[in-house]
Amino acid sequence: MILSKTNMQRVNLAMLMVCVSTVIVGSRVSASPAVTVLPDDAAKIIIYNAGSDGSPVENCQIPIEKLAVDFKNNEYGCVNDEAYSFGLKNVPSMTKIWLLSEHDCDLTNEDADWIFNAVTRNKKTSVNELYLKGLKANLDSKLNNPDKHVILAPGLELLGGQFVRNNIQGKLSCVRIEPATPDTTSSTGVLAQTEAAPKIAESTVSSATNIHASSYIQLWGSEGGDGKLDCTIPGWDAYTHRFSIWRDEHGNKKGPTNPQSCPNDDVYALELVNMASGTLIYLSSEAACFMNREDDKTPDWIAKLKVTKKSTTTPRVEITALFESDVKPGKPLPVNLGAAGLMLVDKEYNTGETKGKLSCIQIIPPTPDTTHPAQ
Repeated sequence: MILSKTNMQRVNLAMLMVCVSTVIVGSRVSASPAVTVLPDDAAKIIIYNAGSDGSPVENCQIPIEKLAVDFKNNEYGCVNDEAYSFGLKNVPSMTKIWLLSEHDCDLTNEDADWIFNAVTRNKKTSVNELYLKGLKANLDSKLNNPDKHVILAPGLELLGGQFVRNNIQGKLSCVRIEPATPDTTSSTGVLAQTEAAPKIAESTVSSATNIHASSYIQLWGSEGGDGKLDCTIPGWDAYTHRFSIWRDEHGNKKGPTNPQSCPNDDVYALELVNMASGTLIYLSSEAACFMNREDDKTPDWIAKLKVTKKSTTTPRVEITALFESDVKPGKPLPVNLGAAGLMLVDKEYNTGETKGKLSCIQIIPPTPDTTHPAQ
């Protein structure tokens, strides 16, 4: 069949319109018919695979709606059994998120390899890549002490879950989402959200806890560099964070008390975020901490700080500067340290290096949480 020039132009225009329609779909922009790319400022979960060099490679983006996304059959282009990490962007507070190893998205499946249940605590929670393999230690801490608040990242708390088999790397197969204000409609091609199974460990968080949920200490590694560690210490919980094995006054060996999996001998600085006035922060070179000990053991160094202003937030404060500055106990830290709202209560230096040698942090809130006494 021979087409006239006019008819050929019409055919070309029709083909162009078909191509454009496959790119623009409603309010979402799709990189291809299979992969959905949400607007940059949209609330979403971003799933990442691991590149050949270990760096994150985007798998898919999931909008914050009431849904369950089966990675074997979904409209967002999520690929099954390839995800190693995830991130959040602009996710509203009190959004519940489940990460599941099984593509059937069944929260009642007691034989599922693993299920992790988290909730956002900040108004717009954004979190850089969190590796799935790192959630196991946090879940162990949560299941061992269900009343404890386990913070995965600023604004993101682990509520509970289950872990049956250690088959986690690249094995994410479903994401379930329940926004704070449930969306009663169900998106095409996804399952409607159902109630969580009673077996999923989930703590009841009081309104008082919600107020303090974004109070934390961010730890930094590498001297003077951009080495933000994947470790945040909750600021409202009375707890002694020991980063390695230690011995008590009687010589008994004890394990770390380190639910945030902070690295030992690799912390150079602290950054305080929304810390309550009156909070005491005890730093020590030894995992034993040596606070109030009466034996003859001597730590290399210790420092005790007190928050003196309401909702104190500081930039990075170098630990070594606490010892190199001429500030006296009972006095505010110098302005040039960027530590407004912090007072040095006490410090002691005996020997050794202070750079990167932090092994213990003890937090004593202004009103101690007797549920978790310092260990």
